[in-house]
Amino acid sequence: MRILFLLVVMFAPLGIIQAQEWDADKYKTKGGVTLFWEACVHQYPDRENFAAWIKLSGFKEFAPDAAAGIAKEPGGRAWVIDNAGVRYLLVAEESNLCTVYMKSFDLDIFSTSFETGQRSLATNGWIKFDNVSRETRLSGDINFTNYRYTNHGDSVLNITVADVMPGTSFFELGMTATMTRMANKPLQPIAPKNGAPVDR
Repeated sequence: MRILFLLVVMFAPLGIIQAQEWDADKYKTKGGVTLFWEACVHQYPDRENFAAWIKLSGFKEFAPDAAAGIAKEPGGRAWVIDNAGVRYLLVAEESNLCTVYMKSFDLDIFSTSFETGQRSLATNGWIKFDNVSRETRLSGDINFTNYRYTNHGDSVLNITVADVMPGTSFFELGMTATMTRMANKPLQPIAPKNGAPVDR
């Protein structure tokens, strides 16, 4: 219940989780999108804030050997968020990549929730940008959509959404953010909430 409370209270400013829309499929998809915007765009660019947020949230961290099988790069760290039976994976990389994985999702609800979060970027002042470009490409069983946010021509944020064909991977949706204006800053150590490894 603690994580449920945190998701509702901490993510409420995005306007994504609303009591009147309580539905299992909606909650699962909206929760994952909300987690992505909060963790990977709002918190992760500031490593100290991210560390404090992780500690407060109490998310369970994967053991290093398990995280190595999920992260794209050596040294990546991973957490599991199990919220009322809905499981998400959060991965933070040394090169400033931050990803949220969802096992399943509703495409229409995702599109609406993603656009709501995107509009909140300007409203909340998380980053300054004056243009967003969007490109889509298909590679095998994965449909990639890349969003590039620029300010006066300079890239400030890249987001890649990977829509995976069901049954071909451990996830169906992956959302990755790279805050390019803060790229290549080292990942600060985060003290684990507890030492117990998390099974995949």
